[in-house]
Amino acid sequence: MLDLFAGTGSLGIEALSRGAKTVVFVENNKTAISVLKRNLSMLPSLKGWEIIPLSVEKGLRILEKRDLQFDIIFLDPPYRKGYFKKTMNILAKSSLVKDNSIIVGREFYREDIAPSYGILKVVDKRRYGDTIVFFIKKNKQ
Repeated sequence: MLDLFAGTGSLGIEALSRGAKTVVFVENNKTAISVLKRNLSMLPSLKGWEIIPLSVEKGLRILEKRDLQFDIIFLDPPYRKGYFKKTMNILAKSSLVKDNSIIVGREFYREDIAPSYGILKVVDKRRYGDTIVFFIKKNKQ
């Protein structure tokens, strides 16, 4: 699993606790990274994680150079800053996304989210208060 804009890591930590083999956290906020490290240290039995302390854009480039691919990619950028669209456009051209990968993204409900980004298509969306959760997969051509 790839946790972009990981923050304190709650989603990735939950995935590890439920059996994910590996989780890569990408986060560049020093305070969030400190909390993420503390959260992970409180759960020493959880293995298979890595923190990339860089911007998402730089982190994605590093992961591509490693020839990694992910089953699940979670994208939870700060709202209304344009990061969602920018990151989706990068992922649409990325080798990190497998044919059967699922991308789960969150954004402010009034943000204009496209129905597709290159080969990636929004297949479902659900609103929860001020948040919309998007489910995105590769478009089967």
